[in-house]
Amino acid sequence: MPVVLAFGIPQCPGCRVLDTSLDVLEAHFQGKLRVVRLLATHPQTMEIRRRHLWPKGVSFSVNLVPVVMVVVGGEVVATLYGPRPAAELARVLGPYLPAGWSPLSTTAVEVSLLEDGSPLGPPLVLELTWQEQEALKREQPYIALVSRWRRRAF
Repeated sequence: MPVVLAFGIPQCPGCRVLDTSLDVLEAHFQGKLRVVRLLATHPQTMEIRRRHLWPKGVSFSVNLVPVVMVVVGGEVVATLYGPRPAAELARVLGPYLPAGWSPLSTTAVEVSLLEDGSPLGPPLVLELTWQEQEALKREQPYIALVSRWRRRAF
């Protein structure tokens, strides 16, 4: 059974959007995968990384949350950085799931990162579930705020 390890922090808007994607995966693939959410900065999480991931050559920075790792048979088979739609996660997990799993019900949605109502770049077209669309709407003001702050910091 594949295990999805999700490292994040509550203050991260991208982590909160990813949580919605993970909820969708858990509901859709009940009993076919396990999702484990870990607080990236918690001492127990650091110990898990030190004891189980680093010896396998798996390392990542907690500055890059959210991070998703797919573990199969005790080996990390995929590492993804940043929030990802459930449909993309399902495609990564597909080879490790039992045959015949059904695809998620998604809609192609044009997503723009906005600052003060203006797009920060060309829109992305993402396959999103209705839950993920709602999460993006809810988090958009925070995502724009973080984006504005990061551009000033560099």
